[in-house]
Amino acid sequence: LSEFLYVSPKTLSNEIKKVEYILSKFSLQLERRSHYGIRITGNEFNKRKCILRHFYLSSKAFWEIHGEQEQLSIRIADYLKELATSYRIKFSETAFQETVLYFYVSITRMKRGMYIENEKSENEKKDYDTNAVEVRAARDLYEMIQEKENWIPTDTEIQYAGIYIAGKRFIGGETGIESNFVISEKTDQLVMKILDSIY
Repeated sequence: LSEFLYVSPKTLSNEIKKVEYILSKFSLQLERRSHYGIRITGNEFNKRKCILRHFYLSSKAFWEIHGEQEQLSIRIADYLKELATSYRIKFSETAFQETVLYFYVSITRMKRGMYIENEKSENEKKDYDTNAVEVRAARDLYEMIQEKENWIPTDTEIQYAGIYIAGKRFIGGETGIESNFVISEKTDQLVMKILDSIY
């Protein structure tokens, strides 16, 4: 691998240690097997958290993508704007971009057959409001994107996307503080903790 990357074994070893440290923050592991290769192991939800955090820290790289990736992100943004108007969901500019990014990552992963699994009991599933406006918006967006493609969003994926939208949208009524409301970092962290506890 060091020869393939044109780096010394020592440099590669140091970089792998850095990767392992980052992955450990998301309860992920780097599995290495001689003559087989390297892969990241752990549950899908944690993998997506890691991917999203990477994009948050290097958002310029994401918004400068081209080709099919650019087309997908534009479609997601256009549909999200349409649905936000239809369902009267309001976002700050930052929250809107982060929501587009969430859907981009989830769709890209589902296209590769990587789905979030739901380990909740049947009773716990019944307690979740599947008719919440955020869940309906998430379902509609996935259906718009999926219309001409061969992947299917599961109920679990739709619920998680709905929860994400709920955590990113403005809070308050039409005459409330929402016109000046911006999702804080603490709120963002709380949403991630809630998603963790649900999973």
